[in-house]
Amino acid sequence: MNVVAIVQARMDSRRLPGKVLELIENKPLLWHIVTRLKACRNINRIIVATSSDKSDDAIADFCHNHGIPYFRGSKDNVLDRYYQAAQRERADVIVRITGDSPLIDAQWTDATIKYYLDKRDSIDYVTNAHPPTLPDGLDTEVFSFGTLERTWRAATTQYQKEHVTPFIVEHNEFRKNSIKNSTDLSHMRWCVDEPQDIQFVRAVYKELYNGGSLFTMQSVLDLLQRKPELEKINNTIGRNDGLKKSLEEEQVDKTKFSAYFKKGLKENERMYIRQVTERDATEEYVAWLNDKEVSKYLESRFQQHTMESVKKYITASSDDKKTLFFAVIAKDKEKHIGNVKIVIDEHHNNATLGIMLGDKNYWGKGYGSEAIALASEYVFEEKGLHKIHAYVAAINKSSAKAFEKAGFAHEATMKQNVLIDGIYYDTFIYGFVNPEERFPIITKSNELWERAIKILPGGTQTASKAPNQFVNRIYPKYIQRGNGSHVWDVDGNEYIDYPSSLGVNILGHAYPRVVEAIEHQAREGTIFSLMHPLEVEVAEILTKEIPCAEKIRFVKNGSDATSAAVRIARAYTNREKIAACGYHGWQDWYVISTEKKKGIPKVLEQYTLRFEYNNIDSLKKIFTDNQNQIAAVILEATVNQEPKNNFLEQVKALAKEHGAVLIFDEIVTGFRFGLGGAQKYFNVIPDLACFGKCIANGLPLSLVCGKKEIMDECDNIFLSLTYGGEAISLAAALATLHEIKEKNVVEHIWHVGKKFKESYNKITQELGIQSESIGYPPRQNIIFKEEKGFTPNELYTLFLQETIARGILIGNVVVFTYSHSEQDVEKTLDACKSALQYIRDGIDKGDLRKRIKGDIKGEVFRQKQDEKKA
Repeated sequence: MNVVAIVQARMDSRRLPGKVLELIENKPLLWHIVTRLKACRNINRIIVATSSDKSDDAIADFCHNHGIPYFRGSKDNVLDRYYQAAQRERADVIVRITGDSPLIDAQWTDATIKYYLDKRDSIDYVTNAHPPTLPDGLDTEVFSFGTLERTWRAATTQYQKEHVTPFIVEHNEFRKNSIKNSTDLSHMRWCVDEPQDIQFVRAVYKELYNGGSLFTMQSVLDLLQRKPELEKINNTIGRNDGLKKSLEEEQVDKTKFSAYFKKGLKENERMYIRQVTERDATEEYVAWLNDKEVSKYLESRFQQHTMESVKKYITASSDDKKTLFFAVIAKDKEKHIGNVKIVIDEHHNNATLGIMLGDKNYWGKGYGSEAIALASEYVFEEKGLHKIHAYVAAINKSSAKAFEKAGFAHEATMKQNVLIDGIYYDTFIYGFVNPEERFPIITKSNELWERAIKILPGGTQTASKAPNQFVNRIYPKYIQRGNGSHVWDVDGNEYIDYPSSLGVNILGHAYPRVVEAIEHQAREGTIFSLMHPLEVEVAEILTKEIPCAEKIRFVKNGSDATSAAVRIARAYTNREKIAACGYHGWQDWYVISTEKKKGIPKVLEQYTLRFEYNNIDSLKKIFTDNQNQIAAVILEATVNQEPKNNFLEQVKALAKEHGAVLIFDEIVTGFRFGLGGAQKYFNVIPDLACFGKCIANGLPLSLVCGKKEIMDECDNIFLSLTYGGEAISLAAALATLHEIKEKNVVEHIWHVGKKFKESYNKITQELGIQSESIGYPPRQNIIFKEEKGFTPNELYTLFLQETIARGILIGNVVVFTYSHSEQDVEKTLDACKSALQYIRDGIDKGDLRKRIKGDIKGEVFRQKQDEKKA
């Protein structure tokens, strides 16, 4: 097995030209690399690979004069240079070393090679560099000649050719692995790419070389422990800046190479965290702990700290296997600014987190929440914990805010629990569940769905209930039962319900008075061959409450009602065309005007004409273009928009002027705006109206009602249903109507709806998120606007994902019932706030798409019709 180490070297470095021949203790940098590699037991041969360009003649001369084997090849295609060199040397295994590594450690290089050789039958590539846990400058990559050849043949881009191994990193067909140091040292910079780097390396060699000593990595660490000022020479420079610039030039997604640039255990743009070591025990650290303002809320605030006590504490924490102690490093000055401590409870698979931000220059700038988030991410990923807790004094509002921003939710309060300045204060308990575990278990839901799609077209009876309307793979698919404002899925997960059965619930699930009425009627019979008295009783109540309702005809669903109204209007006017605005169900007359018109005769297109809400000119044009042909104007009095400039009054006047019947579709607004519907609320009375959804609190019942002379056309058309007078739904309707009349149902749903809407919009404003809850309080839509390249659908998908994880079922609409309590709304707002903070963080960090664990939700057919232009 021929193991060949290939050291790539060139003279025209962008940032430090000629660096490979810079002198360190009177020897060229390249000489030190080769000499240190000679100590490796697992390398058979070392060669230098440089270019055939004239600029690299000096490297060739140096190698020739010192008896170092070398190869000259392509200047810019370093991958080809490696391939040709390896082919010439008949290498079986290639060890890649870059020419900026004068502190390369033979022990670590040997360990990387050995790992590869031991597993070569099951691995193509191994490295000690990504994810990095060693100082930058000890990088070793090991791969077979076959892997190099596959890469050489397949690589196409300049950055793949210049940096040799990115193609391997990008493509999962290669079997890859890495070896890691037990202590993360990736924040250290020991390579040479900038003037400060050569200064640092010379300082290290001056202390340790002693005329030829092959000092180890540990020797350098010990030196930096004694002389921490050396590390400050170059520690503000980023890792792998050369590759980063190449990726930026070719506009390559850097997320695939995030491990190359990593500093510490976890990092973001402003900071990183690493393990605390004894060298962090500085005078400044001691001063933090003795500063009354810094230590005010710390457990150690009653002690006087010294350098000795701090070192002892760090050592004890490091030795404790149940404790993770992180230093928070600000990148702007490469400065230690605070610590995060996590104590693990292995028995319960959770942990407790505490933070101290010692440097007051970084207070109030978001560093605390970011450090909490980084530490949390690390322990979730590396330790697989289920949950992290935090205890925060209620008076410590800045810390409470930091934990909330990092994704923690307030779970409980311990009353008068902590003594601060002689006063007992409450303690808030915060919790954060592992993002990979916080979603509901939906095993039974998924099993049912697999059965459903084999026998049910589309898998569902209602488009709005399909998995693609939510976050498939995260959301439940089947609800087993409901009670009040809560529902339980088939896997037993409980949620606060806001779709409210697509708006049919106004009182709540299994509402006692309605259940009692249903049970009573079921015992007496459900449907009969003759009419039932309930038809008369329910109709009499409605004719007294709905302004336009002189006569009523009961049907079963919203589409029945709107189709009946259209047919009645056509019969009354002896005209055929309909002017429509918004959504009106699934029947042919309406759906022909949408994109879902397959299966409907094309000839029907001419009979339904669309106009825009709040755009009276769009309706005027229809009348102008279709003189004496419009049978009816049908629209919802409102959905999410308020009527502007007397829009409804103008619509009514136009319909009357042109002899058309005005139909209000109140399937959604009916009874949520009061028993008289939106027509009474806006004081605009139509000729006909359609009601449904919540009339029977979840049972199938709807109606068309209106002026006597128009409704009498029912005798001249065919409008008859077998289930038209079904008694159980009418019994439920009677109970529902009495409950609405006798209790403050409408006032309550408007009150809790208003509270939610105002609070939600306040949260989004505070977080600077382009989202709002729109519509009237009883029924609202949450909308998002595109932000930093993330689409509204992506943002809303993540919102749904994060709210379902917190026990809130929202879906496409937020519909309030009489059963929704103040506590329900408070819990929902807490969940929304946590979800929105998570979204804000994803937007700011640019990784929002990665946070979406399910499928992007599909478009809502109804919403598209509400927004459709004329």
